[in-house]
Amino acid sequence: MKTNILFFYLFFAITFCSFSQSNSGFIIYGQKITASDNNKDKAKINSKYQKMYTAQLNAIRESSKSITYTLRFNEDECSFKVDKNLDLDGDEGNFEDAALHVDGDGERYFSSKTNIGFWAHNAFDKDVVLIDSINSASWVITKEVKKFGEYEVIKATQEQLLSNGKKNQIIAWFAPSISNSFGPIGYYGLPGAILELHGIDFVIFAKEIKLSSKDFKINKNLKGEYLNKAEYEKFSKEAVANSIFKPN
Repeated sequence: MKTNILFFYLFFAITFCSFSQSNSGFIIYGQKITASDNNKDKAKINSKYQKMYTAQLNAIRESSKSITYTLRFNEDECSFKVDKNLDLDGDEGNFEDAALHVDGDGERYFSSKTNIGFWAHNAFDKDVVLIDSINSASWVITKEVKKFGEYEVIKATQEQLLSNGKKNQIIAWFAPSISNSFGPIGYYGLPGAILELHGIDFVIFAKEIKLSSKDFKINKNLKGEYLNKAEYEKFSKEAVANSIFKPN
């Protein structure tokens, strides 16, 4: 552990000297869906539904190519939301599905002073804001380094518990020279901005980075009913139950 800490601080000192520090800016991200349509239980699935699944997945993959997100940040705060795309040619449904696939819908706000994040989105036809605390200790910073454009980035990993009880590894590549601890879709807490994020079946990557010495104002007035994690889980379970058992 001491070796890892020493490695990071030596690396940070070098990159700090290599780049001028800016407290504000924005990062535009793109995304790529890497999900496979090779279902392990394919033999058990009716071929009709398998074809429908494959077609829908292909449509989401194609729409993902058009999606961009913008992360705006100042020294202490950031917001993250999907950009409106006006060139969808009536394919808005697949565009929304592609954003939902990575939990990229709605708008997020995070404060590094409080380590509290907010996610405003529509769930079961209701505007809600999920309140969640960010645990930066859950990240494991490795010694792996690579070049991302003009930036040196370091690999960090985090284990994610899936709804089926299995664990998935999240991989983030962060740039210490952009000292703000922000990133896409609610992943924060590293000592540098996340420029590339690998999830279970997607990749989100920075396409454009603009830094500024100006102090950007960040929107923190999110629309919806504020719910903590326990309240949100209860609301979701009740909404699912009502949708299943509600008479036609």
